[in-house]
Amino acid sequence: MSYNYFIFDENRCVNCEACVVACVLENGQQESQTWRNIFSKNKNKLPGLPLINLSLSCNHCDEAPCLKNCPSLAYTKDDVTGAVLINSDQCLGCGYCIWQCPYESPKLNPINNVIEKCNFCNDRLAQGKMPSCAMACPTGALGFSFDEMISGDHESVTKSKVDTKPSIKINRINKLAPPEIDDSLFSDLKIPSSIDLTYSKLSLIKELPLLIFTFVVSLLVAVSASEIMNSPSILVTIMFITTGIASAVISMYHLGKKRRFFRSVLNIHGSWLSREIFFFTLYFILSVIDLLFYPVPNFIIVLTGLLTLLSIDLLYKPLQWKWKYQWHSGQVILITTSIFLLLNGFLIPLLIVMLLRLLINFTNGFDNKQNLILIIMRYSVLALVITFLLMDYHPLIIVVLFLIGEVIDRFLFYKELNLMKNN
Repeated sequence: MSYNYFIFDENRCVNCEACVVACVLENGQQESQTWRNIFSKNKNKLPGLPLINLSLSCNHCDEAPCLKNCPSLAYTKDDVTGAVLINSDQCLGCGYCIWQCPYESPKLNPINNVIEKCNFCNDRLAQGKMPSCAMACPTGALGFSFDEMISGDHESVTKSKVDTKPSIKINRINKLAPPEIDDSLFSDLKIPSSIDLTYSKLSLIKELPLLIFTFVVSLLVAVSASEIMNSPSILVTIMFITTGIASAVISMYHLGKKRRFFRSVLNIHGSWLSREIFFFTLYFILSVIDLLFYPVPNFIIVLTGLLTLLSIDLLYKPLQWKWKYQWHSGQVILITTSIFLLLNGFLIPLLIVMLLRLLINFTNGFDNKQNLILIIMRYSVLALVITFLLMDYHPLIIVVLFLIGEVIDRFLFYKELNLMKNN
C-alpha cells in the first residue's frame, strides 16, 4: 500500500521542464542524466497529432524491483513516506537496478561510479512538504498527494509485464483529436506511435567484461562435464584454474566500486546477480579442490556449474521483456550444451542443437543489417567446422573454430540486448 504518490495530468504539461530544473536545484548537480525527465509523443509538434508529454522520475514502487534485486542491499524503503532510497556507501555501481527498473530511474554517476536517483524529496515529505518538482510546476500538470493510494489507482506507465505498483496516478489526455488538417502534406514524415520511454540500458563496450566472463563460465562448465576432466594433465589443470581466476578478475571491471565486490552476495534470496556470483564461487572452489587436493563427485561440480549458468541466463531477463520470444541462441545454457556435445564427440545431437539455435535466430528476426551479418559469419564458421570434421582435420583446429562461432553468438546476444525498441 502506498501513501504518497505523484499525480500527473497529460492535459496540462507543456514541456517547460520546470520540474526538471527544480529537481536539480533541490538535490544538486546530477552528473549522468537528470533524475526527472520529460518524455514526449510528437516532440517536434507535427500537425495532425496530439502533443502529449509525460514527466517521470522514480515512482517509488510498492513492489520496487531495484530494491528486490540489488545484490548489495543498497536500497531501502522508508515505511513512513514510501520513498525508495539508495545508500551510496553500499552501492557496487554494478547497474543491475538500471536493468530491473521499467521506468529507467536509476542513473550511474560517472564521477563516483555509484547509482543515483530521485529520493522523493524525502526530507521534505517528513516535514509535510511536497517534492520540489511538484511544487515548481507552473501549470499544475505535476501534482502530489499525501492521501492513501488505492491499489487500483497504480499506473503501469510502460508496457512492462512486471507490475511494480508505482506511486503515480495519471490523468489521461481528454482530447486526442487535434484541429482538422490535411495530413497528406506530412505523409513522408516518420511519426512515433507512442511515447518512447526507452534508451539503451546496456553498452556493449561497458559489458565486455561480463561477455568474457559469461563465455568463459560456459566453456569451463562444458569442460567439467566432459571426459577431459576424468584424468586431467597438469597443463589442463593449470589452464582451467588460470582461466577461471582471470575471468573472475575481469568481471570485476564491470563494477563501479570494485573494492566493494564482497557485498555482491548479500542478496542471494532475491538477486540473480548475487546467485550467479555465489554459485560460480562455489563451482570454482569445488573444481580447484577436486583438481589439487581431494576428489569431489563430478555431478556436484557440474550441478553447481549448471546453477551458475541458470543464474546468468535469468540475470538478463529484465532486458529481454520486449523481445517477441524470450529465448536467444547465444544464451549460456545453449552455448555450454553445444561445446559439451562437441568435446565428447556427440555429433548428431550437436547438429540437432545447432539447427534448433538457427531456428531461434530466424524466429526472433533481425533488428538490423549488422546483426544479420554477424549471424551469417556465425553460421559460416559452423559450416567450416562441419567441413573440417568431414575432412578429419586436427581436433584442436575444429574446437578453436567452433569456439569462435560461439563467441560471435554471445556477442550477438549482447548486441540484441542493446537494441531494445519501444513496440
